[in-house]
Amino acid sequence: MDQLIDELKKEITLYQELFGEKSSVGQLNKSFGEAFSIFQRSMFFEIVCRISAMFDPAQMGKDKNLTLDQLISVSGDKVTKDIQLSAEGLKYDFAQTGIKAARNKIYAHYDLKIYTGQKKLAPNISYEVLWKTLEELSALVRSLGDVTGAMPHSQVRHRKIKLPTMRNGAALVDRISNT
Repeated sequence: MDQLIDELKKEITLYQELFGEKSSVGQLNKSFGEAFSIFQRSMFFEIVCRISAMFDPAQMGKDKNLTLDQLISVSGDKVTKDIQLSAEGLKYDFAQTGIKAARNKIYAHYDLKIYTGQKKLAPNISYEVLWKTLEELSALVRSLGDVTGAMPHSQVRHRKIKLPTMRNGAALVDRISNT
């Protein structure tokens, strides 16, 4: 799960670089607006669905999911009271964002009232909220890894969560605006 979190951070960083500033969006719209509109919706969909999946139940039917609840479940009696409280707090904070509701109403089920404009969702989905959620989830996953011995805190990770400077979203926008 730690690796999935880092991959999602990379996607969120790229999304922010491409679509987080009016100036970059303006440049993308001038060049290939229709294509980048589809890219933006697709990336947003991917981010919302992937982060929501991490907070799904431990199991659906007979199939186990790679989720926070599943990690807690397999950690068994090694889960401390502090870790349990942190997990409950994180799940509560995540529920308050409306991200899962957005996934369920818009993406997972094509909710008719949402698509016909009869109902509005006001999810709290921002770069800061997503980043904070992933940071807290990462810390919790690391704590679970530490108490179970699966990933001690002393273990050093070397994963890049940003694309190389000359091949990231800002470089793409810059190249498009200079052509």
